[in-house]
Amino acid sequence: MKKTRNFLLLYLFVIPGFSQTTTITETFEKLFSHKKSRTIRVAKIEDEKSLNIAEVLFFDRDGDSIFNHIDIDDDNDGITDVDEEFFCRNSPIASLGTFCDTDNDGVPDVFDLDSDNDGIPDVVEAGLGNLSNGTGRIAATWVDTNGNGMYDAAETNTLSDTDGDGVPNYSDLDSDNDSIFDVDESGSGNTNAFEIYENGDGDINGDGVGDGPDTDYSRENDVNSDGISEYYTDGILDVYDYFEGVDFATSYGNSSQGTSPLFVKDTDSDGVPDYMDLTSENSIFDISGTLYANFDANSDGSIDGSIDIDHDGILDAFDTNTTVFGSPRDLNQKLQLYFDGRNDYIEEDNGINIVNGLAEATMMAWIKLDPNFMEHGAIMGQTNFWMRVNGTKRLRVEVQDQYSILAAESTALSLNKWTHIAVVYDGSNTVQKVKLYINGEKVESSNPAGIGSVIETTSTNTKFRIGRNPSNTDITNTTAELFKGEMDEVRVFNKALTDDELKKMVYQELDEVNGFNRGVVIQRDISPTIGTNLVRYYRMDVYKDDIVDNLTTPTLDVGSGAKMYNFKNIYPQTAPLPYETKADGDWSNVASWLHGDVWDIASEATNNDWTIVQVKNNITTSNSHNTSGLIIEKDKKLTIKASQELKNTWYLELDGAIDLEGESQLVQTEGSILDQDSGGFIERDQQGTANSFNYNYWSSSVGTITLDGVNQKGSGDASSNESYTLKNILMDGTVASEANKYGVINFQPAYWAADSGITKPIFISSYWLYTFDGTDNNYGAWKPINENTPLLAGEGYTMKGTSGGVPITSQQNYVFKGKPNNGDFTLPIAAGNNRLIGNPYPSAMDANKFIDDNIKDGGSNTEGNIFNGALYFWDHFGEKNSHYLAAYVGGYATYTKMGGARAYSNDGRINNNGSHGDKRPGQFIPVGQGFFVIAVTDTLRNSLREQIIIKGGKIVFKNSQRIFMPESTSNSVFMKGVGEKSANTSGEKAKDTLENIDKRPKIWLQFDSPAGYHRQLLVGVDENASNFFDLGYDAPIADIGKEDMFWTFDGGKFVIQAVNNFSTDQELPFGMKLSKAGLARIKIEEQQHVDENISVHIKDKLTGVVHNISRKPFEINLEPGNYLDRFSLTFKMYKLVEEDVNAEILLASESPPIIEGLHIFMDNAIGELQIKNNNGDEITGITLYNYLGQTLKTWNTNLNRRTISLPINMATGVYFVRISTKNNMNVKKIVKL
Repeated sequence: MKKTRNFLLLYLFVIPGFSQTTTITETFEKLFSHKKSRTIRVAKIEDEKSLNIAEVLFFDRDGDSIFNHIDIDDDNDGITDVDEEFFCRNSPIASLGTFCDTDNDGVPDVFDLDSDNDGIPDVVEAGLGNLSNGTGRIAATWVDTNGNGMYDAAETNTLSDTDGDGVPNYSDLDSDNDSIFDVDESGSGNTNAFEIYENGDGDINGDGVGDGPDTDYSRENDVNSDGISEYYTDGILDVYDYFEGVDFATSYGNSSQGTSPLFVKDTDSDGVPDYMDLTSENSIFDISGTLYANFDANSDGSIDGSIDIDHDGILDAFDTNTTVFGSPRDLNQKLQLYFDGRNDYIEEDNGINIVNGLAEATMMAWIKLDPNFMEHGAIMGQTNFWMRVNGTKRLRVEVQDQYSILAAESTALSLNKWTHIAVVYDGSNTVQKVKLYINGEKVESSNPAGIGSVIETTSTNTKFRIGRNPSNTDITNTTAELFKGEMDEVRVFNKALTDDELKKMVYQELDEVNGFNRGVVIQRDISPTIGTNLVRYYRMDVYKDDIVDNLTTPTLDVGSGAKMYNFKNIYPQTAPLPYETKADGDWSNVASWLHGDVWDIASEATNNDWTIVQVKNNITTSNSHNTSGLIIEKDKKLTIKASQELKNTWYLELDGAIDLEGESQLVQTEGSILDQDSGGFIERDQQGTANSFNYNYWSSSVGTITLDGVNQKGSGDASSNESYTLKNILMDGTVASEANKYGVINFQPAYWAADSGITKPIFISSYWLYTFDGTDNNYGAWKPINENTPLLAGEGYTMKGTSGGVPITSQQNYVFKGKPNNGDFTLPIAAGNNRLIGNPYPSAMDANKFIDDNIKDGGSNTEGNIFNGALYFWDHFGEKNSHYLAAYVGGYATYTKMGGARAYSNDGRINNNGSHGDKRPGQFIPVGQGFFVIAVTDTLRNSLREQIIIKGGKIVFKNSQRIFMPESTSNSVFMKGVGEKSANTSGEKAKDTLENIDKRPKIWLQFDSPAGYHRQLLVGVDENASNFFDLGYDAPIADIGKEDMFWTFDGGKFVIQAVNNFSTDQELPFGMKLSKAGLARIKIEEQQHVDENISVHIKDKLTGVVHNISRKPFEINLEPGNYLDRFSLTFKMYKLVEEDVNAEILLASESPPIIEGLHIFMDNAIGELQIKNNNGDEITGITLYNYLGQTLKTWNTNLNRRTISLPINMATGVYFVRISTKNNMNVKKIVKL
């Protein structure tokens, strides 16, 4: 039989787009079992001298009964062979053998049903999907009237080139140039595939080209015409191909791929497939949600530009490698990885133990659960130690694949919110061997029986995985527990991190430049050696092809390491590393934050104390906030309203501003630094008396602003507190919201400069500006200063008001603007001196801690006792409108660790009229408050019997002394006349907290002298005190008036005394000084937390009379003189037994007292008569009578108790009870039911 022999001569010149085909026919005889045709194709390159000819023998490749020598569409994909050959040879990276092969899969394009291996058949991409019926080729009833081997309807079809880049869709890997590969946008699916299959799964390594083999070799060919057949595949990779029989009829093409009419996905049903649609889901461009949105500068939805030198359809601006077909991952930027919950996971390609076998380990990651997260999702680990999120969205850790530690239900993770999770294994910890953390907070710990001191190792399944159960062997099985959501910052340590180490690294990436010992954001070491314990660090930022880089390796991981499987989506980083603002607004508004919709920072309830926040805009807040790191950028402001706390525990870089409105305060705790490079400032209001004749004692919470480093990243070095002048830091705060609204403060030297009344701007007389550092009674130690005098941090100064003779209740607001003081520092004081100092911080200061840090005896100062353990606050409470010293009405209120006593005007140099102020200093020293410390034991030199050595030296200020405490509480009082600040929510809350802390019994006595002088004394109980002088608890009296009262012990005179009990054998001597005969009066002005069983008495040793001042004041007529050893304070304790406690609880209501302080109640529910005695008069007998007056029961013993319960076992009726005391008797009617 004669056959036709066809010679196809193709000349390919270097002139782009030109080709010439010549066909030569010959005949030959040979028997074959199938129709065959031999075609000789000759290719000539312009710069070649010879003609290269290859002779190949082919069958009817597409089964259309048209020999290939006359078949112009050899694969029935609706694209002519000439077009396929032409476009292929335009590609500089195509395989240019006998036939051109765009995707280099070994199947020439003219026979390849998927020329670009994107999983979308060429027939579909050619625009003829409606003829394919999901087979990958034209499958309609065959119509070829001209017998040229091409379906008639296809001959008039124009090849689709959606993006107009000159590369037709069938060989274009990104047909719409939206940076999303066609393989991922296809979404065609296959009804024969396993349930979770998607077309994009074919691209395992994410380069836009399908991966894996094509094994349906069923199309015969005889390359060398030797009569021995070789075989071609259909060009559809197995991963896409579900028509893979054993012969041509059952393997050529595909089956059930996609659905009619497009056979690819059209999400928005607009008739345009997703891979060709720039807005596949809605009106928003697809590119906007990708890493490459910035490549679309003109906002038309596609990548800008036109250059694609390798003709793979991926513009060079987006293509990572223009020498290969496709775009292998080559990323190095801030990214995060999306796990689709179907088949995405990472696996180290070696089997070494990473956490298995360790005695200590820590694993952590940021995760964001997909909104559709429903099933268990593995996070990371190896067979014997891994963590996951279970179906109830709770963190769970598996140890040895048989022990589970599950976080509490209350800690369930939120969907679509970034959450940091961590697990710590510490084999040596016998109580908390395994600890679970959420957002840095420990939420669960356990030591399950059976877990050893080392994580076990196993011989199989030891590969470290991320996003998949490490024990799973079948990814299609539910035991794979594939994670659905996003991950970032995956870290593994071979150390059990401490809570502090863990918290400091939650909100920042680790810095490889510094050996991973510190974070990228905060330039301070988390730990000096923590980086050596970091064994795996997948920042999810660096990808080379299918490998995610482990930053702990010395070079970039290429080819091996943590291998990625099936990933399709890598997104720009949105995890809070750190939290950053993006727009002006309120802290609580999610729109103020860079990714507020997926962060928890906007809600105060979910803010953690160790957050790191970068303020890049003008932000306001009316809530308190704690941060580990806080960065305020240049020209930006964080405004704290509503008297709230801004706390920082580690690092503050202040290049912008912090406005502390009202009673708001900045608290930097121990270990927190202000970066030396900070060039910004804070603004803090403080009010003093407006009366220009009255003093306030001040200190500054800020120093001079330094602009160095304002435009650069912080150095990590702590700022030294700058000296300042008042001119540079003090502003007119008359309008609190706009400091210096009427101009800068006008400092004038005249003593009367501010006496003319209210002015705009305000006037301050620099004549009254003084510091003090000298001996007591040395008036010359008051050193005049002016607004230009440099002052040190912690140094106090005096200043009078601004507005003439306005009422003393009037206040003047000032704004302190400057670099906030911070950290530990000292201020010198010479032995024997008094020094005016003050709170140097923009927060309240704990006086107790300040005292402790400056004394050795009973404190923590190893150098010695710097001052006498008491603080003295000037209170200029009298309104006399005079600058003469003799007219001043004021005095020194006193504070020790026992408490405070108010000031009295008793000093002989002033108007010592005996009046007193209304302010009693509390435990917390307000912002800007000045006060005296004294480096001698007793300012009045009245010699204690046993001297305590006060050596002076360095007054210590520490961040550990700082605390948030608004002045509106009784524990923080600024001495500025009689004006009070109103309470606020945060202040009341702080006050309540302190009252719950300090439950020590305290009694304040009020002394009124015959001449009208007064004194308040404090005595309290502290377990650390004694009846002798206790440094830090007992306060020597600072100023004894003409008539006065004071505690006397150890040869000294005191205004505050602490003892260790108020028992019945306690006796506390006190002295009185009288200049005039008459009535002296002593009463209990206030008491706190004193047991109700205790009554307080004054004992007169001369007469032996004991007076109960718990009931009424003690009054006595005395002659002038000093009474130093006649009187003492004593206590009486009523016996309290256990049954009284029960009776106290049962005494639900009280009847009116029959005697003052004596209540009787018949509790018929339990048949008991209950008597409560708050009277102080001892009960001597109780008698029960019936209505006839007959005695039924008498009680004469065990009656000296506060609460008495007596059983009444009588019939129902009316009865009478007679109560007899030492000084009284009364009868009460009761009804027994």
